[in-house]
Amino acid sequence: MQLKYREAVKRPKKNIFNVNGGEWKNKTGSGVMNIKNLEQYATDNLVRIAAMYPNPLIPDVKTYYLSWDTSKFNIAVWEIDDKGMVVADFGWKTTATSYTMKSNTVAFTVVVSNKANSNISISEAKNLKLQVEPGTTATSYEDYQIRNSVANKNSKNLLKKLKSYQTTSGSTLNSASHTNYVSDEDNDVIVKTTTAWAGYYNYLDYLDLNYYRGRRMTLSFTVGEQTMGGESAGQISILVRPPNGVEAYATSLYIKPSRIGFREELSFVVPIDTTYMRIAIRNTGNVADAIHVKNLQLEEGQTATEFGTYQITSEKAQLVPKKNYLLPFTKWVADNPVNVSVNFLEQTDRRLVVELNNTNAYAGVSMPIDLSVLNGLKGKTVTFSAKKIVRSQSNSQVQLRFYGGASGNTEFVLSGVGAMSITKTIPTDFTNAFMRVQNNQAGYLQIEVEDLQLEINSVQTPYEGYELAPKQTSYPIKAPYRNYPFTFTRQSVESLSSVQYGMNNPRIKNNGIFMEEGTVNSFSSNGVNDLSTWSAQQVTVSGNLFTENTASAIHRVTRAVSGVSGNQYTLSVLLKGNGRRYVYFNADAVMSAKSTIDLQTGEVVVGKGTASSQYVGDGWYRFSITGTWGSGSMIFLQLNNNFVATDTTHVGNGLSGVYAKDFQFEQKAYPTSYTPKERKNELLYLPSTTSVIDYTKGSIAVDFSYEDVALAMTQTNFMFDSSGTRIFANYDKNLSKFQVSFQGLALLQAPPSVMQNNNKLLVEWDNKTIAANINGYVMSYTNPNTSLITGIGLMSIGVRFSLNQNWINGTINSFVVKDRNDNITFQI
Repeated sequence: MQLKYREAVKRPKKNIFNVNGGEWKNKTGSGVMNIKNLEQYATDNLVRIAAMYPNPLIPDVKTYYLSWDTSKFNIAVWEIDDKGMVVADFGWKTTATSYTMKSNTVAFTVVVSNKANSNISISEAKNLKLQVEPGTTATSYEDYQIRNSVANKNSKNLLKKLKSYQTTSGSTLNSASHTNYVSDEDNDVIVKTTTAWAGYYNYLDYLDLNYYRGRRMTLSFTVGEQTMGGESAGQISILVRPPNGVEAYATSLYIKPSRIGFREELSFVVPIDTTYMRIAIRNTGNVADAIHVKNLQLEEGQTATEFGTYQITSEKAQLVPKKNYLLPFTKWVADNPVNVSVNFLEQTDRRLVVELNNTNAYAGVSMPIDLSVLNGLKGKTVTFSAKKIVRSQSNSQVQLRFYGGASGNTEFVLSGVGAMSITKTIPTDFTNAFMRVQNNQAGYLQIEVEDLQLEINSVQTPYEGYELAPKQTSYPIKAPYRNYPFTFTRQSVESLSSVQYGMNNPRIKNNGIFMEEGTVNSFSSNGVNDLSTWSAQQVTVSGNLFTENTASAIHRVTRAVSGVSGNQYTLSVLLKGNGRRYVYFNADAVMSAKSTIDLQTGEVVVGKGTASSQYVGDGWYRFSITGTWGSGSMIFLQLNNNFVATDTTHVGNGLSGVYAKDFQFEQKAYPTSYTPKERKNELLYLPSTTSVIDYTKGSIAVDFSYEDVALAMTQTNFMFDSSGTRIFANYDKNLSKFQVSFQGLALLQAPPSVMQNNNKLLVEWDNKTIAANINGYVMSYTNPNTSLITGIGLMSIGVRFSLNQNWINGTINSFVVKDRNDNITFQI
């Protein structure tokens, strides 16, 4: 279980402390605790009051400045990890302060005390004007506000239409039909039962719990006029379950005949360790009673708003594991200490080494189960695998089990003996699961596990860590147009990560803006994806798969291309092994480039020219070769039986082959992302900087990334630039330097060794002095004669100011401009 911002939905504008995010208490002896072991840090002292809910941190930001009304209040902060446990208490603070959270902290909450040492009320505590903001200095106070990000937002009502719900035994569901109001079977239902506590329910497994854990939500509905019976005739409940725990109420409301026509509402905080949520509409005991519910709604926030129906767009935006459904080992926890004593010798994302001393059999170290994620495996064929399992005793294993349905248990067991992968089909009716590294009997043992993976696939593919990505659909997802605070142009429709972006709509990658130059794919439209337009030599071709025959020969496909002598060209293809490990891309005769890729490791061996590979997931590699055009026309893609960049002859087995698709042939000295025909240039700029740049003092912070920094450094690329009085930051390939320049007077340069795949740049100026920090490498310059910054005109981002050269060919993750008072004047 991970607690973090769902970047594709919302994040705070500046102040990350939500004073209305949940329940406040100065007595801990009652109510529901939403943070584990918080009670041992809280107090029954009436001069203190605690905010009993977690406030998530911004991902990857650990340092914050805390300011509040220090004339009246002192505060303490408790840090919370992703298992919902308090991991640190920074003590009482009497004045504003900068504070860095622990590396495993993902959320925080506060306790407030009265400096007058008198009793403090909730309303007083909420007026403390606490601001928690990224950075090391305070800015003017702002209330907690949500700003829209660059991607989709959920619809308001998080509950699907009622006709999609399931009935429990002894209940029936009837659509209401009346003449005095408009009836809708989706939002207006009557439930009648023949047994007690029967009714109607639905699992909310389509919601992204990584976002909603720790959030305040509100449940609301209207009591329909057909409700009859006692005042507790029926009940609507939100039920939750912690890891390996028992289902419990998150909130519950009675359906009362005396409240017919009234709208009922109740807010609650989703427990931080929730693994699933479900909603139930149930009879509470008397089978003569009838329950009539209209306009049922669950929404984020503390108060109910006007009813709205669930929109299917929120399902498209759901985040699911990109490939591996198992959390990294750093998230795994020891089982109940009554059953086992655990000593972690090593616990990294990919590797677990642990000593288990069991008092009971079948206990050990478990992965927190999130059924909202694992439910996506129902009915799917999956492969469970490990790279390495080493045991000191034979009575231990790595076990994954799905159970609870009529189909019975589906179990995967790896022991390090025999096969290191198991493939099975998951039943569609399981209701629970567990994942454990365990000792099968009482006593001591040590076990080591590395690269554990669960994937939707019929074969084992290279390991990938747990990563959430937008849910894939069978139809193209079209990205919506947003009202961005910048101008963006691209006169072509493009796709990225299965999302289609219309003209002049920026592509989003890892929640940043992907900026790239245009290109022309010279392969004909018929040959881009279908190998049938290639000539087969000792292979059979079926769609994107070519398979060797049984001859002793060179097994390959070939086709003709054309170029201009002296120009550089790059050939790219997306490859996935199907029994054959090595693929040789040979364009030696036409452009002096040839290379072989290992489809298990991604390594390349270069015969001529240059080559690169990038793993893109699910066993696929993007493989590229670059060279200078000479003469000839034929290129070859062949199946090799060893790792050499030359022709090899071998006896085929009639079965082994390789999938190949998304071919690209472009007149460039490096590869760019795939486009079926032609991608136009992507241009991002601020048409006016008058209200953005403070010429006296200010800063620009850029977080940017490359797919491959070594490849990126073969070309000059710009982080930002301007058209008037010129200021810019770029990597210059001719100088082999990273540099920042103001007016051409202040040139700050850093060696190429500072460049990384993921980079952080901060540029600051104060009249005649500028300073730059690129990945911790600090530079500064003072001009003795004149101010370094005046009117700069247009500012481009991710491309040179002329808007037609030196693209970053990477991602602008964030771009923040601040003025002399450290106020944000522009932000991506």
